[in-house]
Amino acid sequence: MNDLWEFLPSQNQWIWQDGSDLRNQRGNNNSTETVEIPGARDAPVSWVDPNQEDTLWLFGGFGYGNSDSLIYLNDLWRYRKEEGWVWIAGNSAQENGVYEDDVTSPGGRWYATGWTDKEGGLWLFGGSVSVSGVFNRLNDLWRFDGNWKWIGGSNTTNAPAIYTGDNQTPGGIEESQVWQFPNGTVWLFGGTIRDADNTLTVVNDIWEWEPTYHQWKWLSGEKGVPDSGQRGAKGEPNVGNILGSRRDGSTAIDSQGSLWLFGGSNSSSSGTFDSLPFLTLLRFVE
Repeated sequence: MNDLWEFLPSQNQWIWQDGSDLRNQRGNNNSTETVEIPGARDAPVSWVDPNQEDTLWLFGGFGYGNSDSLIYLNDLWRYRKEEGWVWIAGNSAQENGVYEDDVTSPGGRWYATGWTDKEGGLWLFGGSVSVSGVFNRLNDLWRFDGNWKWIGGSNTTNAPAIYTGDNQTPGGIEESQVWQFPNGTVWLFGGTIRDADNTLTVVNDIWEWEPTYHQWKWLSGEKGVPDSGQRGAKGEPNVGNILGSRRDGSTAIDSQGSLWLFGGSNSSSSGTFDSLPFLTLLRFVE
Protein backbone atom coordinates (compact mmCIF):
# COMPACT_ATOMS: atom_id res chain seq x y z
CA MET A 1 0.00 0.00 0.00
CA ASN A 2 0.98 3.67 -0.36
CA ASP A 3 -1.83 5.25 1.67
CA LEU A 4 -0.87 7.83 4.33
CA TRP A 5 -2.90 8.21 7.51
CA GLU A 6 -2.90 10.71 10.39
CA PHE A 7 -4.23 9.95 13.88
CA LEU A 8 -5.71 12.77 15.98
CA PRO A 9 -5.52 11.84 19.68
CA SER A 10 -7.81 14.72 20.68
CA GLN A 11 -10.59 13.22 18.56
CA ASN A 12 -9.53 9.58 18.74
CA GLN A 13 -9.89 9.37 14.97
CA TRP A 14 -7.86 8.47 11.89
CA ILE A 15 -7.71 10.70 8.80
CA TRP A 16 -6.79 9.35 5.36
CA GLN A 17 -4.44 12.07 4.09
CA ASP A 18 -2.88 10.77 0.88
CA GLY A 19 -2.20 7.80 -1.36
CA SER A 20 -4.42 5.17 -2.90
CA ASP A 21 -6.96 2.76 -1.43
CA LEU A 22 -5.76 0.16 -3.95
CA ARG A 23 -2.86 -2.25 -3.52
CA ASN A 24 0.42 -2.43 -5.45
CA GLN A 25 0.33 1.09 -6.84
CA ARG A 26 3.24 2.38 -8.92
CA GLY A 27 4.96 5.57 -7.82
CA ASN A 28 5.71 8.70 -9.78
CA ASN A 29 8.71 10.97 -9.26
CA ASN A 30 8.17 13.08 -12.38
CA SER A 31 5.91 16.04 -11.63
CA THR A 32 5.66 16.97 -15.31
CA GLU A 33 3.35 13.99 -15.82
CA THR A 34 1.09 14.01 -12.76
CA VAL A 35 1.19 14.40 -9.00
CA GLU A 36 4.37 13.03 -7.42
CA ILE A 37 3.82 10.12 -5.04
CA PRO A 38 5.88 7.19 -3.73
CA GLY A 39 4.84 3.73 -4.84
CA ALA A 40 3.50 1.02 -2.57
CA ARG A 41 6.24 -0.53 -0.45
CA ASP A 42 7.13 -2.63 2.56
CA ALA A 43 9.62 -1.86 5.37
CA PRO A 44 10.81 1.67 4.47
CA VAL A 45 12.38 4.09 6.95
CA SER A 46 10.47 7.19 8.04
CA TRP A 47 11.35 10.27 10.07
CA VAL A 48 9.57 13.30 11.51
CA ASP A 49 11.69 16.34 10.68
CA PRO A 50 13.30 17.49 13.98
CA ASN A 51 12.98 21.17 13.04
CA GLN A 52 9.64 21.08 11.21
CA GLU A 53 7.08 18.89 12.96
CA ASP A 54 4.65 19.08 10.03
CA THR A 55 7.25 17.53 7.70
CA LEU A 56 7.65 13.78 7.18
CA TRP A 57 10.41 11.93 5.34
CA LEU A 58 10.37 8.48 3.73
CA PHE A 59 13.22 6.37 2.35
CA GLY A 60 13.46 3.10 0.48
CA GLY A 61 11.82 -0.20 1.26
CA PHE A 62 10.80 -3.05 -1.03
CA GLY A 63 8.11 -2.15 -3.51
CA TYR A 64 7.28 -0.21 -6.64
CA GLY A 65 9.13 2.67 -8.27
CA ASN A 66 7.79 4.03 -11.55
CA SER A 67 7.24 0.55 -12.99
CA ASP A 68 5.34 -2.63 -12.14
CA SER A 69 8.54 -4.37 -11.01
CA LEU A 70 9.20 -5.01 -7.32
CA ILE A 71 12.62 -3.63 -6.36
CA TYR A 72 14.70 -2.48 -3.39
CA LEU A 73 14.26 1.27 -3.42
CA ASN A 74 16.59 4.11 -2.46
CA ASP A 75 14.25 7.01 -3.15
CA LEU A 76 13.87 9.78 -0.56
CA TRP A 77 10.54 11.63 -0.23
CA ARG A 78 9.25 14.60 1.77
CA TYR A 79 5.62 15.10 2.78
CA ARG A 80 3.84 18.26 3.93
CA LYS A 81 0.09 18.64 4.02
CA GLU A 82 0.13 21.86 2.00
CA GLU A 83 2.25 20.41 -0.82
CA GLY A 84 1.81 16.64 -0.63
CA TRP A 85 4.65 14.31 -1.54
CA VAL A 86 7.83 15.68 -3.14
CA TRP A 87 10.58 13.45 -4.51
CA ILE A 88 13.94 14.62 -3.10
CA ALA A 89 16.63 12.08 -4.04
CA GLY A 90 17.29 8.54 -5.18
CA ASN A 91 15.89 6.66 -8.12
CA SER A 92 12.82 4.73 -9.20
CA ALA A 93 15.07 1.85 -10.34
CA GLN A 94 17.09 -0.39 -8.05
CA GLU A 95 20.54 1.03 -7.32
CA ASN A 96 23.61 0.01 -5.36
CA GLY A 97 25.20 2.40 -2.90
CA VAL A 98 27.69 4.97 -4.15
CA TYR A 99 30.40 5.41 -1.50
CA GLU A 100 33.34 7.21 -3.09
CA ASP A 101 32.24 9.56 -5.89
CA ASP A 102 31.61 13.28 -5.52
CA VAL A 103 27.91 12.51 -5.10
CA THR A 104 27.38 9.60 -2.68
CA SER A 105 24.11 7.84 -1.86
CA PRO A 106 22.86 4.73 -0.06
CA GLY A 107 21.69 1.82 -2.15
CA GLY A 108 18.23 0.31 -2.19
CA ARG A 109 17.25 -1.61 0.96
CA TRP A 110 14.49 -2.52 3.36
CA TYR A 111 14.28 -3.00 7.15
CA ALA A 112 16.88 -0.31 7.81
CA THR A 113 16.87 1.83 10.97
CA GLY A 114 16.71 5.62 11.20
CA TRP A 115 16.92 8.57 13.59
CA THR A 116 17.42 12.35 13.43
CA ASP A 117 19.75 14.93 14.97
CA LYS A 118 19.17 18.41 16.38
CA GLU A 119 20.68 20.04 13.28
CA GLY A 120 17.95 18.55 11.12
CA GLY A 121 19.93 15.64 9.72
CA LEU A 122 18.33 12.32 8.83
CA TRP A 123 20.33 9.21 9.77
CA LEU A 124 20.06 5.82 8.06
CA PHE A 125 21.68 2.59 9.24
CA GLY A 126 21.84 -0.97 7.94
CA GLY A 127 19.00 -2.95 6.44
CA SER A 128 19.22 -5.64 3.79
CA VAL A 129 18.97 -6.26 0.07
CA SER A 130 18.50 -9.51 -1.83
CA VAL A 131 21.18 -10.51 -4.34
CA SER A 132 20.44 -13.62 -6.42
CA GLY A 133 17.82 -14.67 -3.91
CA VAL A 134 20.11 -14.32 -0.87
CA PHE A 135 19.48 -11.58 1.67
CA ASN A 136 22.61 -9.60 2.48
CA ARG A 137 22.79 -7.37 5.55
CA LEU A 138 24.30 -3.89 5.55
CA ASN A 139 26.02 -1.90 8.29
CA ASP A 140 26.67 1.36 6.45
CA LEU A 141 25.70 4.57 8.24
CA TRP A 142 24.47 7.62 6.31
CA ARG A 143 23.36 11.19 7.06
CA PHE A 144 21.17 13.39 4.86
CA ASP A 145 21.10 17.18 5.23
CA GLY A 146 20.37 18.16 1.65
CA ASN A 147 22.82 15.57 0.32
CA TRP A 148 23.69 12.06 1.44
CA LYS A 149 27.02 11.55 3.22
CA TRP A 150 28.52 8.17 4.06
CA ILE A 151 29.51 8.37 7.74
CA GLY A 152 30.77 4.90 8.59
CA GLY A 153 30.39 1.15 8.30
CA SER A 154 31.34 -1.03 5.37
CA ASN A 155 30.64 -0.63 1.66
CA THR A 156 30.20 -4.40 1.44
CA THR A 157 27.45 -6.65 2.79
CA ASN A 158 27.45 -9.01 5.80
CA ALA A 159 30.35 -7.27 7.50
CA PRO A 160 31.12 -8.81 10.93
CA ALA A 161 30.61 -6.82 14.12
CA ILE A 162 33.67 -5.47 15.96
CA TYR A 163 33.11 -5.65 19.73
CA THR A 164 36.46 -4.44 21.11
CA GLY A 165 39.05 -1.78 20.41
CA ASP A 166 38.78 1.76 19.13
CA ASN A 167 36.76 0.95 16.00
CA GLN A 168 33.78 -0.90 17.44
CA THR A 169 30.81 -1.21 15.10
CA PRO A 170 27.72 -3.37 14.60
CA GLY A 171 27.94 -5.82 11.75
CA GLY A 172 25.55 -6.12 8.84
CA ILE A 173 22.08 -6.16 10.39
CA GLU A 174 18.41 -5.56 9.64
CA GLU A 175 15.20 -5.14 11.67
CA SER A 176 16.93 -3.57 14.67
CA GLN A 177 15.10 -1.56 17.31
CA VAL A 178 16.28 1.94 18.17
CA TRP A 179 15.91 4.46 20.98
CA GLN A 180 17.15 8.06 20.83
CA PHE A 181 17.77 10.04 24.00
CA PRO A 182 17.18 13.81 24.30
CA ASN A 183 20.94 14.46 24.13
CA GLY A 184 21.09 12.77 20.72
CA THR A 185 22.66 9.50 21.88
CA VAL A 186 21.22 6.47 20.07
CA TRP A 187 20.85 2.91 21.31
CA LEU A 188 20.48 0.13 18.76
CA PHE A 189 19.11 -3.20 19.96
CA GLY A 190 18.79 -6.64 18.42
CA GLY A 191 17.95 -7.39 14.82
CA THR A 192 18.86 -10.14 12.35
CA ILE A 193 22.40 -10.93 11.21
CA ARG A 194 24.09 -13.56 9.05
CA ASP A 195 26.65 -15.18 11.33
CA ALA A 196 30.05 -16.74 10.57
CA ASP A 197 28.33 -20.02 9.65
CA ASN A 198 26.12 -18.17 7.14
CA THR A 199 23.10 -18.75 9.38
CA LEU A 200 20.38 -16.17 10.00
CA THR A 201 20.51 -15.24 13.67
CA VAL A 202 18.40 -12.91 15.81
CA VAL A 203 20.61 -11.20 18.41
CA ASN A 204 20.31 -9.20 21.63
CA ASP A 205 23.32 -6.89 21.34
CA ILE A 206 22.89 -3.28 22.48
CA TRP A 207 25.04 -0.67 20.71
CA GLU A 208 25.45 3.01 21.49
CA TRP A 209 26.01 5.67 18.84
CA GLU A 210 27.74 8.72 20.33
CA PRO A 211 26.71 11.73 18.20
CA THR A 212 29.54 14.13 19.08
CA TYR A 213 32.49 11.90 18.24
CA HIS A 214 30.63 9.69 15.75
CA GLN A 215 31.56 6.44 17.46
CA TRP A 216 29.84 3.11 18.07
CA LYS A 217 30.26 1.32 21.39
CA TRP A 218 29.03 -2.17 22.31
CA LEU A 219 27.17 -2.03 25.64
CA SER A 220 25.59 -5.41 26.25
CA GLY A 221 24.40 -8.68 24.75
CA GLU A 222 25.77 -12.03 23.65
CA LYS A 223 27.95 -10.72 20.81
CA GLY A 224 26.03 -12.14 17.89
CA VAL A 225 24.80 -15.29 19.65
CA PRO A 226 21.04 -15.76 20.10
CA ASP A 227 19.74 -15.55 23.69
CA SER A 228 16.24 -16.29 24.97
CA GLY A 229 16.70 -13.85 27.86
CA GLN A 230 15.88 -14.00 31.56
CA ARG A 231 12.73 -12.76 33.26
CA GLY A 232 12.07 -12.28 36.93
CA ALA A 233 8.66 -11.41 38.39
CA LYS A 234 6.45 -9.36 36.10
CA GLY A 235 6.32 -5.67 37.04
CA GLU A 236 9.35 -5.83 39.34
CA PRO A 237 12.88 -4.59 38.55
CA ASN A 238 15.56 -7.25 38.67
CA VAL A 239 19.26 -6.89 37.88
CA GLY A 240 19.18 -10.49 36.65
CA ASN A 241 16.74 -9.71 33.86
CA ILE A 242 18.24 -10.11 30.40
CA LEU A 243 16.55 -8.78 27.30
CA GLY A 244 16.30 -11.70 24.90
CA SER A 245 17.03 -11.65 21.19
CA ARG A 246 14.41 -10.06 18.98
CA ARG A 247 13.83 -8.17 15.78
CA ASP A 248 11.23 -5.70 14.60
CA GLY A 249 9.83 -4.63 17.97
CA SER A 250 8.34 -1.19 18.71
CA THR A 251 10.17 1.27 20.97
CA ALA A 252 9.50 4.43 22.99
CA ILE A 253 11.14 6.58 25.68
CA ASP A 254 8.90 8.12 28.39
CA SER A 255 9.30 11.40 30.27
CA GLN A 256 11.21 9.63 33.05
CA GLY A 257 13.85 8.40 30.64
CA SER A 258 12.73 4.78 30.75
CA LEU A 259 12.99 2.73 27.58
CA TRP A 260 9.99 0.72 26.42
CA LEU A 261 9.99 -2.20 23.99
CA PHE A 262 6.94 -4.09 22.72
CA GLY A 263 6.59 -7.22 20.63
CA GLY A 264 8.80 -8.24 17.76
CA SER A 265 9.93 -11.78 17.00
CA ASN A 266 12.85 -14.12 17.53
CA SER A 267 14.05 -17.36 16.00
CA SER A 268 13.11 -20.69 17.56
CA SER A 269 15.11 -23.91 17.61
CA SER A 270 13.16 -25.05 14.54
CA GLY A 271 14.43 -22.06 12.57
CA THR A 272 11.07 -20.30 12.42
CA PHE A 273 10.36 -16.82 13.73
CA ASP A 274 8.07 -16.62 16.77
CA SER A 275 6.11 -13.48 17.64
CA LEU A 276 6.68 -11.97 21.09
CA PRO A 277 3.71 -10.36 22.88
CA PHE A 278 5.74 -8.91 25.74
CA LEU A 279 5.82 -5.27 26.85
CA THR A 280 9.19 -4.54 28.42
CA LEU A 281 10.30 -1.60 30.58
CA LEU A 282 14.07 -1.31 30.38
CA ARG A 283 16.35 0.54 32.76
CA PHE A 284 19.85 -0.23 31.61
CA VAL A 285 22.87 0.02 33.92
CA GLU A 286 26.40 -0.20 32.51
